[in-house]
Amino acid sequence: HAYIIGGGAKFDIVVGNTLVNMYGKCGSINDAYRMFHEMPERNLVSWNAMIGGYAGLAYNEEAFELFQEMQ
Repeated sequence: HAYIIGGGAKFDIVVGNTLVNMYGKCGSINDAYRMFHEMPERNLVSWNAMIGGYAGLAYNEEAFELFQEMQ
């Protein structure tokens, strides 16, 4: 992750989505949030990974707010 964030690699949406998903599942929701918001582009998988991370950690209000923002 540090290599990607540090500019050592070109951004890849698949890698970004994977990091958001991994951080969310590991309970590092702040890191997931930071990665999600630093992504230059997002797709449905990006949004789903972040919303799922919130919901999985019982951050229901944040999950719902992000869902509304996605629409």
